[in-house]
Order: sequence, then C-alpha cells, then structure tokens
Amino acid sequence: MDATFGRDKQALRYKQALISFRRGRADVASEHLAAVLDANPNHAQANYLLGIIAGINADYEAAEKLFAKAISIDKHNPHFLFYHGLALFNLGQPCEAMQQLDQALNINQNYAEAHYWRGRLLESIGRADDSMASYEKAVQVRPDYIDALVAYGNSCYRQYRHKEALALYQNILSIAPDHAGTYNSMGLVFLYQQKNGSALKCFEKAISIKSDFTAAYCGLGEALIRNGRPMEAISAFENASRLDPGNIAASWAARLTLPVLYNSEEEIISARERWKMGMYSILSEKPPSTQREILESKKAVAAITNFYLNYQGLDDLEHQKLFGRLVERVADVAYPGYANKDIT
Repeated sequence: MDATFGRDKQALRYKQALISFRRGRADVASEHLAAVLDANPNHAQANYLLGIIAGINADYEAAEKLFAKAISIDKHNPHFLFYHGLALFNLGQPCEAMQQLDQALNINQNYAEAHYWRGRLLESIGRADDSMASYEKAVQVRPDYIDALVAYGNSCYRQYRHKEALALYQNILSIAPDHAGTYNSMGLVFLYQQKNGSALKCFEKAISIKSDFTAAYCGLGEALIRNGRPMEAISAFENASRLDPGNIAASWAARLTLPVLYNSEEEIISARERWKMGMYSILSEKPPSTQREILESKKAVAAITNFYLNYQGLDDLEHQKLFGRLVERVADVAYPGYANKDIT
C-alpha cells in the first residue's frame, strides 16, 4: 500500500509539473520534477521534462545528461532521442547528435521536427544537398511546417533553384501572410533575377510587417539603387545601420552610395564631398579584427560603387586613392601579408 501511495504521489507531482510548465512556470515545474526524481530517479518523463527546461535555459550540459538518463530508461521513445540530439548539437557534437536524430527517425519516420533538425545539422557541416533532402522530407511529412518550408526555400535559393524557392515562399505566405522573413527572401530572389520593382515591393512589405528588420532595410537600399532612387537608398542603409550598428555593409553603404545621374553641378559637388567624408570617416575607424568583421568588410568593400565616380566627369584621383586605401586595409586583415604597403 505504501508503494502504491508513493507512486500516486509521484504521478500527482508530475502532473502538477506538467501543468506548471504549460502555464509558463518552469521554475515551479522544476521544483515538482526535482521532488519526483528524489523519490524515483528512474522516472523517465520527469528526466525528460526537466531536460526540456534545462534546454530552454540554454543549460545544454544538464539537458544532455537528463535526456541520456531518460533514454537509459526507455530507449524506444523518439522524443527522448530527438531532444538528446538537439542537446548534443548545441554542445558542438554533430556526429553524436546525428546518431540520435537517426535513431529517432528509425522509430518514427514521420517525425517532421527530426527531419528538419537533421537538415539544420547537415547544413552546419557543409552538406547542403543532404540538408535540402531532409528539409524536403520534413515538408512532405508536414506541409504546413513553416520552419521547414523556410529552410527548404532558402536552400533552393542558395542552390539557384529560384523557381522552386519562390513557390515555397508563396506557400509560406498562404499559411502565414505576415511572415516578414519570407517577403525579404522573395526580395532577394527578385534582385537576383533583376526584377527590381518586384524586389522593392517585397522589402517594403517586410518592413511594414517588421519595422526593425535590418536585413530588409539593406535589401530595400539595394532595390532602391537599382530603381534609380539613390538618396532613398541611403536613408534605407542608415536605418539598417541604426538598427544594427555592427552591420559594416549597411554602415559603409550609407556613407558611400553614389547616384549615377545628376541634375546639376551642385549635386555632383555635394555627392563627391559626401563620399570623400564618408571614406575618411571609415578609414578613421578601428580596422576589422574579428572573423565576422573581416568577412563583412570583404563583402562591403566589394559592394562600393567607386566606379560611379567616373560618371561625375571630374578628376577623381584623390577619391580613388581613398578607395585604394580602404581596399588595402581590408586585404591586410583578410589576407595577411598580401596588401601593398606602398599604396598611398
């Protein structure tokens, strides 16, 4: 009778933990679960739920141990295996994580989340084709799985399968009409296809849904340039830089974007001075040092439209030397020893 009473009490505490967790009270749930495990360390579901809470709190080491414990009690539960895989993935153990995800899928081939995260894992180790197949499988299992649709569409975009990407993006919008990220992704496809008017509308729509969408402001800036509206493009890049001060491409574009055509000599003089001052301000800043800064600087310097200085019909030697100094500085950190120190 005492054993039965003890099991009933554990069941009640676990039920209370589950209710608290679903109400967003993870702290209360943790207290109930700890009590359950004090009485019965082999309570599989309690270990599992406490692992979920640890994962939510980014304590992946604790989560991994709890999921491993749950699996040792019930090795045929695909959810235990799946979340163990996620914990291992977050601990930087992709091979071990893959084993757990594969085991989960061996038990349940229609586990959409496992297919999706398998794709994420494969993408993280550079296996783009295999990751796309996993995303496709996740979508086949659950056609309304937004995260999988987004990942599959973006994979198609990176593989230059733009028609398929657009079809997937349209599918997402039929399910979630206000999905700002999808409008941004569609804008990128249209930019690549030189459909600049369509791209512009997509970026504007993304921003109307999510006003602090940095990437959409960057895309909007590029679309505005291509639509012959450089001053509005500068404003878009300034917004992107304001939202993300560390965005080197946006910061440089805000200072160095040039018109192609001018209405007067005064406009030319103003644009030249603005470009020169922008270049001096960039050169006065701390050189890029982190891997992210170096990578972004390489992309940013490649996007600078110094060629449009020629359209002004004036002597641009000073301006081109400034551009050369910037290229030298980026090359010096991106490719140590390559930059020519004699450039002045």
